Amino acid sequence: DFQRMFAGPVANTTVRYVKSGGGTEGTFTDPTSPAGSLSSAITAANDFDSIVILDSAEYTEGSEITITQPISITSLSNDDVIDTSSPSFPTINGSGSHRVISISEAADIVSICSITVTDGFVNSTSGRVESPKSGGGILVEKVNPVYIRNCYIHHNETLNGGAENGYGG
Repeated sequence: DFQRMFAGPVANTTVRYVKSGGGTEGTFTDPTSPAGSLSSAITAANDFDSIVILDSAEYTEGSEITITQPISITSLSNDDVIDTSSPSFPTINGSGSHRVISISEAADIVSICSITVTDGFVNSTSGRVESPKSGGGILVEKVNPVYIRNCYIHHNETLNGGAENGYGG
């Protein structure tokens, strides 16, 4: 079915909003009352909701953002990461202390578009590729399909692991 191709506005039931300085509790379905963090919006989201980041601010979440349901995350930026050396995307920053985003075991499609993911860090000492300590920026594990498009993913680090076998970088 065409509507299930993307976890976005075509398939979703609700759009939730994020903006720097927004709240920590609520439904975040009104752009004048957005969530102040991506984590808050994801917690409020239902399957197939879209999360729209309204500004190009830097978001430093206190811990790894975990996505386990089919959702779409996008910004309002019209920049193209290929044509622009510094796209004006909202930035999700791991502060060099944790992975930025983990996508695992979602029952359906996850889509991420037009954001920057930076400064994630994971130190894997298990030596196993299956370790959940792979992927400093974005870890994709046991999910199919995941669409990550027009994103600027940089300065993420994984020690003793990495981006092998599709586990993210």
